[in-house]
Amino acid sequence: MLNKKHLYNSILVISLFFGIFFNKEVLKKFTIDNEINDFNLAFLSNFISVFFLLIFLFFLLFLNKKEKIISFFIRRKKEFLICFISIFFSFLVVEIFLNFFNSSKLKNTVVNYEAVEFKGEYIYNNFGYRDDDFKKNKNNEYRVFFIGDSFVHGSAVNTPYTFDKIIETKLKNNNKKINIYNLGIPGANISNYLKTLKQFKKFKPDSIFIFLYLDNDIRGDNKIKQFSSALSYFLEKSEILKLIKHNLDKKFYFSEEYLNKFNLSEKIKKSFKEELLNVHQLASLFRGNYHLYYNNLQYLFNNSNNDKKRMLEVKKISDEINAKLYFVIIPSKYQVKSKYQNFPKREFGMEFNKGIINNDLQTDVNKWLETNQIFTIDLLPYLRKSKNLNYYIIDDHFNKDGNELTSDIILEYIRKDMN
Repeated sequence: MLNKKHLYNSILVISLFFGIFFNKEVLKKFTIDNEINDFNLAFLSNFISVFFLLIFLFFLLFLNKKEKIISFFIRRKKEFLICFISIFFSFLVVEIFLNFFNSSKLKNTVVNYEAVEFKGEYIYNNFGYRDDDFKKNKNNEYRVFFIGDSFVHGSAVNTPYTFDKIIETKLKNNNKKINIYNLGIPGANISNYLKTLKQFKKFKPDSIFIFLYLDNDIRGDNKIKQFSSALSYFLEKSEILKLIKHNLDKKFYFSEEYLNKFNLSEKIKKSFKEELLNVHQLASLFRGNYHLYYNNLQYLFNNSNNDKKRMLEVKKISDEINAKLYFVIIPSKYQVKSKYQNFPKREFGMEFNKGIINNDLQTDVNKWLETNQIFTIDLLPYLRKSKNLNYYIIDDHFNKDGNELTSDIILEYIRKDMN
């Protein structure tokens, strides 16, 4: 027979434990940088914490009537189950409705963005990508997919200077029309690239270019990290959460309280407060020494299975649709010129060993790709040879010169494939 007192006490203990454990102030103690640098995860953790604490307080309030309370819940368990399911499906319906009808979505919209080093106008198409509208009918055009993260999206340049638009402009007088699909998603990784290819393979590309930014695309096989990344990505897409964020104070990571944790000059702090600098640059401080961080990335890649499986699946799909496949390897600017290290060392306190970071990671990635008969375009030698500063000094992305150089390199491969 069910021991009602024991069950009541168990609910008290479990609800108190989860209420404390999921609190943001507790969870951040388990992070490298002693902070949860993602609003979505921070919101979810506090929501769960408040939920369990309310359960704890409710049962604590009726401690003297524990047997009656338990009996009530047992008698009404079907009603509570129906209520829970109803609430869940209500949220689901609202989420689906907002996804299809909410005007805040990026489909067919224009967004203006300003940072310290650049301004950008992002024009989104009928699928929510930064490009002209996608049409399934090829009309005898040569179709190319550019799949990647914010480098492909062109987050740090204006519309005419994204990879796809530079190349399309240079080939506008070509005998055969070319149409490059900009399928860049800021913050995406290899898993997202595979999902994007699966979604758009029906558009029958002739060539596919997958852009790998080695600095943050390699995730390894850490299950907790993968779950956290997937959960954060899901929450970022949630329309309900966007509405909640719009009505809550989401400026904590640009506040004096947060910025005072770092040894920043007043000028830099002011730029963060005005949201002219990306606050994620501060989170990267807690990678520690960048040379050692890249050694760890090399270890992660060599000992991972999930990233490699996804890349092999990309190859399998490209073979099935008879598309030429290239992996474009984008290096960190700290692998290109030591000059890029000066600003983050001085202003953010980032740690580096002497000299540029070596290319051991690229060597291993290129070797694995070539072993699996996947053609690679390694940008590092071209960027090191260039006399220009092809990245921004503060932001980690390519500037106009970097996008021009990268586009010229890729253009040669496209020309060969078209002929």
